[in-house]
Amino acid sequence: MGFIDSFIGDYSREFAEVEQEIENIFKQSFEDLCLTIDCRYADFRKSMDRLKQFNQAAKSCEEFKTELARIENQIQSFANDYQITHERFEPLQEKANDVLRVFRSGLETINRRVKTLYNEISASAQGRFEDGLPFQLLVLDFIDVLFIHEFIRDLFPRTRCKGIKMDGLYNRLDSFNSIERTGFEFQKLLIECKNKKPDVNDLMQCLKYTLCYQTTEISRVPLVFLTCRTKPGRNSSIWEINRKIFDKQVTNETRLILILTLEDLGEMKRLKLSGLDPAKVIKDKIAEFS
Repeated sequence: MGFIDSFIGDYSREFAEVEQEIENIFKQSFEDLCLTIDCRYADFRKSMDRLKQFNQAAKSCEEFKTELARIENQIQSFANDYQITHERFEPLQEKANDVLRVFRSGLETINRRVKTLYNEISASAQGRFEDGLPFQLLVLDFIDVLFIHEFIRDLFPRTRCKGIKMDGLYNRLDSFNSIERTGFEFQKLLIECKNKKPDVNDLMQCLKYTLCYQTTEISRVPLVFLTCRTKPGRNSSIWEINRKIFDKQVTNETRLILILTLEDLGEMKRLKLSGLDPAKVIKDKIAEFS
């Protein structure tokens, strides 16, 4: 998580520097034209604030540009003169471009990190017991960056329950609408990493996690990723057992364990770098259970 903390800190400071300058420029644009400058700036700032985070980045960027166009139209309606509109709006447009430049630079940094981590996961060693931990750490770092400002790793010490410990535990933030993005309501994301092809024992290990935390607030209605090198064959028993786990509700809660392979992580990476939603991979896999 060192990259995430460092990146967010650096980005927040750079964004704040630009933000400090833009309020005065905005208000100067409307000076002597209308009496509701503060209200208009409050609306503008809501749009700008969305660029402080990177969840649904493409949507936030488009909404900000739409808001700028609306502001230009408002100045035009008050000034009723093209030259005045141009003189008033141009400084705001230039500073807004600085905001977008900072945002896009941050997004490029995130995307480079996603690409680097995926390449490191793919190239990581396998076959020995000691190869498991490096694989696990890379996968968790990948999830951190892929879903920045949407999932956050639990800040408590490694969660344990009667001797059981999981590789990763994430909180879903409100910025991630789980029903809309995946089709499945969940509050917590549990991750188990296997640097190999998974078997039934690995699946049952994940099931134990969900049963262990079902009655606690720390992990109600969990979604589980069993992340591995390659997927088992469709004729293997793991698929049938996983389906039965999903079909059999426990205390009115559905246990959903998704097997994610390097191929799936690669598709998530592709979607992220294309400005699309990597959660589509999750949604498609969940749809297979329906």
